[in-house]
Amino acid sequence: MKEGLITAKTWDDWLTPEGLHNTVVGTHDLTPKEIVDFCNYARREYYLRPAYMVMKLRNIIKHPSELRRTIKAFFNFRKYLFNGNNKQNKELFDKKIESFKIDNKNGNGNGSMQYDENETNFHNAELKN
Repeated sequence: MKEGLITAKTWDDWLTPEGLHNTVVGTHDLTPKEIVDFCNYARREYYLRPAYMVMKLRNIIKHPSELRRTIKAFFNFRKYLFNGNNKQNKELFDKKIESFKIDNKNGNGNGSMQYDENETNFHNAELKN
């Protein structure tokens, strides 16, 4: 609260008007809206991979009862997978990731995230120490 990273004022802020999850925290690098947009972007990148679809198809063939569950999950997630902001979000987060890489290489990062070139992923700075 001291740094203003928690944006919730009431318990109602934790859910969207539709009753879905909502992010009530930000970081020094990302606003709460950007975090929600990134979650939607990450879902799309993960669930629409050809390897994931092949795995789901194999699972349905092996266990036909999975078809009903998969269809239900698809209808729950379709608004995240096929919304109009996906291309915009991909461009935004690709730029942010590049910016984090450059800032950390140059020592200009704020310390909240560190990028490890050897492992090609991000770590919470506190976990690195």
